[in-house]
Amino acid sequence: MNTTYSPNFEIGWAHHVIGVSVAATTFVMSDVLIATITINITLQFKILQKILRDTFKHLGINDRDDETVSVTDSSKKWKTLRTEIKKIVIHHLSLIDLVGNLEAVSSVLLLIGVISGLSITSFSLYYASVLPLLDFTALQSYFEVLATIVPLFVVCYCGNELSKSSEYIANMCYKINFIGTDIKFQKSLLLIMMRSQKPVRLTIGKFAGISIEIFTWVSKPVQQPRHKYMNINCCSLCVASIHTLWFYVRVTIVKETLCTRTG
Repeated sequence: MNTTYSPNFEIGWAHHVIGVSVAATTFVMSDVLIATITINITLQFKILQKILRDTFKHLGINDRDDETVSVTDSSKKWKTLRTEIKKIVIHHLSLIDLVGNLEAVSSVLLLIGVISGLSITSFSLYYASVLPLLDFTALQSYFEVLATIVPLFVVCYCGNELSKSSEYIANMCYKINFIGTDIKFQKSLLLIMMRSQKPVRLTIGKFAGISIEIFTWVSKPVQQPRHKYMNINCCSLCVASIHTLWFYVRVTIVKETLCTRTG
């Protein structure tokens, strides 16, 4: 369509404005929704920590900041503790199931967001690298990179806090003075601690959990169980591939420029 005259120019302008607005709103709102739900679940895990702390405070807390109160034999009986520990276990399992449902819904969205963010960042930085540093178009590319990185950082930070808060449940269980209590109560605490040692997390397309390490794009090599081979994160491979492609394009452009000048 020739946009040099009216009304084609207005139609093209409206199409670009509406298309960019709809795409940007969808992209940002999905990240905001995932981050908001993640923050809510993180607060629920912190509330569960407080419930653990307050519910069994009469047993005594092994913490320097808390005063250990006197404990009676009746407060350590299984009949007294069973109802309370049952509510906590149900609460804990419901939060784990909630994270699993959120992960099933948001996994593909996070994968699309990471791939698109990586692509936009790479191409925008490459486009800005061939322009003068303070050129207006280069500044626009820098703004595009910033607008892409900030939402990704927010989502990764929220996912990192979610994993930490779920893992801290085990520490809170360990602080409870369970010595002298019924063996069933001790086993219940042990099961909660064992489940909390594997922190819940949201994943990027079932490949890797979102965290601050993912935001930095390059993670440390992870040693295999046999301690012979090293596994490189898929994000590292993506970054290496894009940087290799970027270097190849730059070399090709320089080569063509030199050939043109010498010719």
